[in-house]
Amino acid sequence: MTAAEDEIVAEIRRVVESELAMPLDVRPTDRLIEDLGLDSLTLTTLAVALEDRFEVILSDEAATRIQTVGELAACVAERRRPAP
Repeated sequence: MTAAEDEIVAEIRRVVESELAMPLDVRPTDRLIEDLGLDSLTLTTLAVALEDRFEVILSDEAATRIQTVGELAACVAERRRPAP
């Protein structure tokens, strides 16, 4: 993982613990639904928090293919990069 992705994973951990009130040890390999137990409402809350924090837009298409915390972090990191 890159330093940017590590920062995003830390923010995911913060959101899961504070905003979703789910005290979990969040790791990049954790699956969002199966391991963390997130549902559509908590996934939406997480996505909105990440969009606000990192000033990105996560499309519905991207959201449907993301399975793990690491994939979510990589997706957010990719969208943070300035256009060439």
